[in-house]
Amino acid sequence: MKKISLGAIGGTICMKENSSGGITPALSAQDFLHSIPQISKIAQVSAHTLFAIASGHITFENLLELYHWARTEVANGAQGIVITQGTDTLEESAFFLSLIWQESVPLVFTGAMRGPEELGADGLANLYHSVLLATHPKAQGVMIVMNQIIHHPLFVQKRHSLTLDTFDSLHQEWGVILENHIEFYKPFIPLPTYPAPRNINKKVLCYAHSLDDGKELLEWAGSHYDGMILAGYGAGHTHLQARDTLIAIAQKLPVILCARTYAGPSAMKTYGYKGSEMDLQQFGIIMGGYLQPKKARILLTLLLTLNLGPAEFLRFRDCIMQQSHS
Repeated sequence: MKKISLGAIGGTICMKENSSGGITPALSAQDFLHSIPQISKIAQVSAHTLFAIASGHITFENLLELYHWARTEVANGAQGIVITQGTDTLEESAFFLSLIWQESVPLVFTGAMRGPEELGADGLANLYHSVLLATHPKAQGVMIVMNQIIHHPLFVQKRHSLTLDTFDSLHQEWGVILENHIEFYKPFIPLPTYPAPRNINKKVLCYAHSLDDGKELLEWAGSHYDGMILAGYGAGHTHLQARDTLIAIAQKLPVILCARTYAGPSAMKTYGYKGSEMDLQQFGIIMGGYLQPKKARILLTLLLTLNLGPAEFLRFRDCIMQQSHS
């Protein structure tokens, strides 16, 4: 029976109603195990409560602490890691860890859309399935399990604020868990990984604008941040009034233009008008490809912290595009 380490860092999965009528963190990792006696039949699980915070409060510092805890657990014999956290930023946490996780054992993220006291609470089932996945011989890298579906951190998005089936990978799901059986749809997707930094010391702005809301904020950001992600219209376009400002900023720091749409990559060579991808690339602005704006921000922040420049961002982006087209 495999040894799995469970790390709880907060979120809806651990929240109970307080005197105000709202739910707040209350349950520990050990409480989870007491609520799922069946879990002892599939793995030897050790439970650890690391934090008890809402996922919107998670910082890079928290994630680096989580990373070091997980590595220590592996060094002490853990054959799989499961993390429970809030779903608001679950995809961001998993994506960041996927960039630095180089261990041979799987690391699985999960959470809940309903608190444990609500009707139809999903947290314990998600946790059970995550432990089951962590014991599977084909499990590797960083994965997410929600609502029986196995997701890759790169592709998954939270698309609804409240429903159980909120997480979607746009037909890029990694697999499914049915009747305690794990079925993988796709092979493991090898993507570049990087050394974990001691801390994050660069700031990258993720910015979206429309209807000519002015260039003043962009000008200010260009002198206060180390990089910029723009959530562009459609296939990755910007307003004409912002074009010249973005081009000027791109001469000083990396500017990545992503598509703000729910699905699809930024275009590379379709549109040629001013403010479109073919125009902006001539002036050093980089298209984000399949990277969603929030994940492009995480990647660029890490790369700049590690003193890796836009060329490494392009290598990562192109690796994703090759995987998507294969």
